Amino acid sequence: MLLTESFPFVGPDDPFLPNEIKVLSRDFEVLLVPAMRRPDSNSQQVLDANVNLVEGLEHSTIPQVIGTLRAMRSDSAPAHIPAGVKLALVDRLVLARRWLRVDAARRWTRDVLLQMAGDRECAVYSWWSFAPAYGVALGLAGTSIPMVTRIHGYDLYPEQDRLGFIPFQEDLLARVSGMYSVSQAGADFLRSTYPSLADRVGVAYLGVDGPETLCKASSDGVFRLVTCSSAASVKRLDRMVDAVSALKAEGARVEWTHLGGGPLLEGLRTRGQELGGSVCFVGQLPPPAVLPWLTRHPVDLFCNVSDSEGLPVSLMEAASCGIPMLARDVGGNREIVDARVGCLLPATSESNEIAEAIRGIIKLPEPETRQLRLASRERWAQKFQAEVNYAAFGEMLLARARAR
Repeated sequence: MLLTESFPFVGPDDPFLPNEIKVLSRDFEVLLVPAMRRPDSNSQQVLDANVNLVEGLEHSTIPQVIGTLRAMRSDSAPAHIPAGVKLALVDRLVLARRWLRVDAARRWTRDVLLQMAGDRECAVYSWWSFAPAYGVALGLAGTSIPMVTRIHGYDLYPEQDRLGFIPFQEDLLARVSGMYSVSQAGADFLRSTYPSLADRVGVAYLGVDGPETLCKASSDGVFRLVTCSSAASVKRLDRMVDAVSALKAEGARVEWTHLGGGPLLEGLRTRGQELGGSVCFVGQLPPPAVLPWLTRHPVDLFCNVSDSEGLPVSLMEAASCGIPMLARDVGGNREIVDARVGCLLPATSESNEIAEAIRGIIKLPEPETRQLRLASRERWAQKFQAEVNYAAFGEMLLARARAR
């Protein structure tokens, strides 16, 4: 049973899960359990053979006013507030609603999941370490069914949560057979935060399929930059606006294209108008369309200037296309970006340092930029191939299921 946020319905899982499910379904009957499907989401991805949908959990977790008030007054949710932290009323409401999802998932596990599992060889796998996963873990208490979770960025780092901490994180880690970070940096963070539970933490990289055709460098004297992410505050795309502006002020022939939508996109479009035709906001692309876009257009440098990251799949996609990369040293970025494939900037770098780094890569002689492109593709081949990484993860799950 694979617990998702919304997949196979439209949602944040879309860009990531299809490749992994394709590999897992060779050895498992995969039962997809969306936990937090959006009410307006009716479109569903076509599922492969051996992959089926189990509905019900997502409809049982809609927060109700009375339930939220009861959760606020109970001891269950407040017990997960760290010592010394005082929450405003609105944040206590947020925590109470998350506890409702925990409780709904716990009850669903007892009423549905355990009945479906019976005594078969099986495992429960949550793609996120979020509130519904904690509820499932509570529901599995006292059973022999193994459960593992992945952990990424927003469900890992306190600064990415609006509460300033991750509720239920320690107790979830204590209850699962393994929690697998998508980066070594994330695993190190978990082990240092919860040293008594360090043996439950592992690393399991995500991966992407490589394109048949690699991306080409520009040949017309224009240096082309690309970013691909949600236009959210944590991605700090304003830094790219400022860096491109500084480069153009010096007379550099640069163009920047951003792939992705998000809440700040219109504001970025407005700022980008100051740069004339040097900036293009493509908007949201369907996940399968990103790699084809990268291989059809010349790209000279792929950039990630976020304040916080797990280990971005977008960087894996860029590497698979043989594109040099620039990133700030946050989260797991250093595990894919270094001087061999481009430039890893300090985590404190701002727009002027980003512009300076881009300027240095622009000035590289062609043989050196060609070597960056070759090294980037090699980095993907060595560490981030979907087939290799997901097959290894599947073997681990299979061993746990059979051990039951």
